[in-house]
Amino acid sequence: DFRIEKDKCAMYRFLKRNGLPTPPIFGQWSDKSKFLSALHTGSVFTNTTRWPVFIKFCHLTQGSAYSTRAIPSLKYIRDSWAEIKEFVDEKWAMRADDLTRPWRADSNTLTDDVLPGALVQGPADQTYSPVLKKQVAMELKVEVLWGRAYLASVLSGTDSFRGTDSLLYRRKDG
Repeated sequence: DFRIEKDKCAMYRFLKRNGLPTPPIFGQWSDKSKFLSALHTGSVFTNTTRWPVFIKFCHLTQGSAYSTRAIPSLKYIRDSWAEIKEFVDEKWAMRADDLTRPWRADSNTLTDDVLPGALVQGPADQTYSPVLKKQVAMELKVEVLWGRAYLASVLSGTDSFRGTDSLLYRRKDG
């Protein structure tokens, strides 16, 4: 189902249902006012033992949406509440747009059905990168075309977006 790629909330539910490891998820919301309340009161952070945590908008999966925000502490939420609320309001209203991809129109037709939502995710465990010679979080990205994975890349650390330490994997049969 396309939602696994186009809806972070659906993806994390799928991963959990199938016993695949993820950073902790402290909550998912499909109601903006309940989400803002959980942030403002701090109730979402009750089980938080490590910071930063991350606000992620489920319906915005394109990097160009800048839909993830690191939250370094509960104090940061309180000190920056107006900015956090503005961020949530803006991203909740935003719709997904695959503007940089040749399949933009088809993809946007799919994402039109994905309702706005948000989650709060804890930090990822880190592993040692021999390339960067430091501890980094690893990210797996899989490109899917017509329901089939055709390319996977393992990204680590902040340098991964410049391609300096990406590992690419391709299917043997395609």
